[in-house]
Amino acid sequence: MEYLIQGLLLGLGVGLAPGPLLALVISASLRGGTAHGLRVAFSPLLTDLPIIVISLFVLRQVNESALGFLSIVGALVLIYFAYESWLAGKIDPQTKINIENSLGSTKTTLLKAVLTNFISPSAWLFWMTAGGTLLSAGWNKGFWDAAGFLFGFYLLLVGSKAILAWGLGTSRNKMPHWVYQLLVRVAAVLLLALGIQLIRSGINYF
Repeated sequence: MEYLIQGLLLGLGVGLAPGPLLALVISASLRGGTAHGLRVAFSPLLTDLPIIVISLFVLRQVNESALGFLSIVGALVLIYFAYESWLAGKIDPQTKINIENSLGSTKTTLLKAVLTNFISPSAWLFWMTAGGTLLSAGWNKGFWDAAGFLFGFYLLLVGSKAILAWGLGTSRNKMPHWVYQLLVRVAAVLLLALGIQLIRSGINYF
C-alpha cells in the first residue's frame, strides 16, 4: 500500500508538471480536440517500458552508496520540477504553445508524442533517479509493491493528462486560468513533498 500511494502521488505530480509532453497534450487538445489530446496522454504507455528496463539495469549495477546519491539527485530533480510547476501557475498555458499550421491525423499526433517522450531527457533523468530508485526499493520488498507503484504512477500520470485533454478538447480555449493554476500548484506541492521524502530515503543508504 505504501508504494501504491507513492506511485499515485508521484504520478499526479509528474503528470501535471510542465514539460514537453504536457505542452503537447495542451497543444493537441486545443488544436485537434479531445481525440488528439488523448493520444498524447496515453503515449507514455508505449514509450516508457524500454526506458524503465534500461534504467533499472543500470541501477542494479551500482552499490548502495551510489543508490543513495542517485536518490538525492532524483529528489533535487523533483524539487526542480516543483519549482517549474509553481512558476507555470503564473502563466496562461496557451501563451507558451507553438501552434503549427497543420495538426495532421491522430496517428501523426501519436507519433509526435512517442518521439517527444522517448527522446526527452526528462523521462530518462526521472527513471534513472527518482522513479528508478523508488521502483527498485519496491521491487526489493516484493513484486506486488513494485507493481503497485507502477500501477498508481501510470494511473494518475496518464489519467491527469487525459482529464486535461478532455477538458481542453471539449471546452477549446475556455478553461479558466485559475483552474490550470490550481492544478500545476497542487502538482508542485506534491513533487516538493516527494522530493523531501526521497532525500530522507537517500540518506539512509549511507
